[in-house]
Amino acid sequence: MLCPDLTFRYCKRIYKPETENSGVFLTLLRIYLRPTEKSGVDLLPPALDLISRHSPRLDSVKVLQLLPPLVTTDTIRAFLFDSLRAPVFDARVVGNISKARSDQLSRKLMALQTKRVKVTDSRMCVMLISCSRFSV
Repeated sequence: MLCPDLTFRYCKRIYKPETENSGVFLTLLRIYLRPTEKSGVDLLPPALDLISRHSPRLDSVKVLQLLPPLVTTDTIRAFLFDSLRAPVFDARVVGNISKARSDQLSRKLMALQTKRVKVTDSRMCVMLISCSRFSV
């Protein structure tokens, strides 16, 4: 029989993002929702608790595939909001960063375009310019 508190602590201890241990919470959820042995213990409440506590560490698509049909969307509302908000937030951040970079480059271009050079007898332009353009 599984003890939810012990398994949560174990998963917290070995979890490291972007490593082979990054799927440990999903594995625990899979054990809760699809046990290999039949037991008289209902593991749905600890599974829902795991989803609510550790939603950033879980792949939302895989979680939704694992959930049984009897789980209502109201039960996992917080998880769904977090899952849907994360990509939108990322896209918004990337968009704002791109816009800021574009604005920065536009300001730099305007600053470079407003610079003027006065050509006098003592200060000559090094480029060879056709005399026909300056003929009167």
